[in-house]
Amino acid sequence: GCREWKSFRDWTSKLFRYILLVHPWASDYPQVNLKKNERIMFACHPHGVLPITWAMSFAAFNPWNPMMLMADVCFRVPITRELALWFGCVNASRKSVQALKHRHIMVLPGGVREMGLSTDNDHVIVVQRKGFVRTALETPGEGFHIVPVFGFGVNNVHSHLTLRSEFVKKIIGFNLFTSVGRTDPWAPRVTRVCHVSGSPIYVPYKPDFTESDVELYYNKFYDELKRIVNKHKAECSFHANTEMEYVVGW
Repeated sequence: GCREWKSFRDWTSKLFRYILLVHPWASDYPQVNLKKNERIMFACHPHGVLPITWAMSFAAFNPWNPMMLMADVCFRVPITRELALWFGCVNASRKSVQALKHRHIMVLPGGVREMGLSTDNDHVIVVQRKGFVRTALETPGEGFHIVPVFGFGVNNVHSHLTLRSEFVKKIIGFNLFTSVGRTDPWAPRVTRVCHVSGSPIYVPYKPDFTESDVELYYNKFYDELKRIVNKHKAECSFHANTEMEYVVGW
């Protein structure tokens, strides 16, 4: 469930805003023209090794104040769990999204697989997944406006060391890895990040949806994501050489 502590979130948002203004990570952030009663799902790629830039940028500058979805494993770690809950993060499950009623949300569809495929160069791998589309279709209400968001430079904030083991990969589906930051595994590197957003894609509530419905909105979303990447790549001159690779997720 949600255990957001508003005072804590407001304080951390001000802190993040100050940090980003002093060290300009984010030169842009998502702009969305929708009415207040229209529910938004910000779907962001790439995940990054640690998605700290997404959390900081959305908390500091996003006026929609979305709830951030996190993997269940993050809520099993003491202290991390409490800080995440106070900040307004919730478990990335359909049940949690449906319990949030009218709140806007932010999701990183690429998940742990995209995390493990992150590289600190201009080769960006996007893992295309359909789970967030299914969640939007089956969540009661007026539907979701899914906004594609892409972060140029997100993968440069941290790199990772990978333990390659076919045995481990067979069991959990991916290689184990640890993050590498500026001075330790968590400290972010001072680098340039540019977040850009596309046109919202309206996904209605449809409890009797079929796989054809999922495929329809899934294709619309990733077509729009590819469009904004190609459109803004040249504008984000510090990442003008970004090469994209799209792979189908689990």
